[in-house]
Amino acid sequence: DFTFVQETHDPKHKTYSYDGYQIITSAAIKSTLAGKAKGGVAIIISPEHTDNISHIRRENERYMEIEIKNEEIYYN
Repeated sequence: DFTFVQETHDPKHKTYSYDGYQIITSAAIKSTLAGKAKGGVAIIISPEHTDNISHIRRENERYMEIEIKNEEIYYN
């Protein structure tokens, strides 16, 4: 299973695990408004699919895609 998240407001690219799930983020843009970053997306991948990720492409703060070994592309 995959979950796509918008408006993470996280200013860094990250790839990490939490409770067996892999979480991949694309950095938000730093903003001068109230010190809060703008945008940011993430994809949360369930444990049964984490070994099937063949490529991660972080385009910008609003778009990221992952490629699954079976060549399907999922994007957010």
